[in-house]
Amino acid sequence: MTTSRPRTLAGVVLGVALATTAVWLATQLLRGNPLPPATQPPQPAPTTASPQTTTAPTFTKEGAVAGLRIIVRRRQEALNTLDESILRTIYTTDCRLANGKTCLSSDRAILDDLKTKSRHLQGYPIRIKQITVVSWEPNGRTAVLRLVYEALPARFVDSKGSVVESELGAKRVTDQVNLVWDGVRWRQAFIGLEEGTR
Repeated sequence: MTTSRPRTLAGVVLGVALATTAVWLATQLLRGNPLPPATQPPQPAPTTASPQTTTAPTFTKEGAVAGLRIIVRRRQEALNTLDESILRTIYTTDCRLANGKTCLSSDRAILDDLKTKSRHLQGYPIRIKQITVVSWEPNGRTAVLRLVYEALPARFVDSKGSVVESELGAKRVTDQVNLVWDGVRWRQAFIGLEEGTR
């Protein structure tokens, strides 16, 4: 029985201390005073994002290479999603193929055909092996690049995800790609098989 009084006293003292602290914190918050540093939540640690998704291509040779990688990927995304608006972000208005057709009208025809058949490309059947800068014209804001890639077998699926068409891939393809810097991004102005390549 003699130990109950000290315990009761300790409980009362602790309760008063907690109540006092709560009143003080409420007063500080109502006055708009920041909490002391020890009571503030820790800042989140910085995250490291993939440079492929966060680094915008710049007006440099390295930026042109990065820009072409994005163009190749975005075109395949357009064929996956059947989203024509993607194509308008990667081509110049006068972009041409080696056969003289415009890049945009050629890809629009492909998209229209896929939409009519209720099909779309599955995955990304182009594996880039190498990109080199052949010509660099900073005054004209243009670059000519050599794109070497492996075309893997392409699969087209219906709305249920069933493969309805397959195209054989080529072992290795080398293209010449002309890019133009529009002040914000690199755009494709020409693409064709490099001379001497089949």
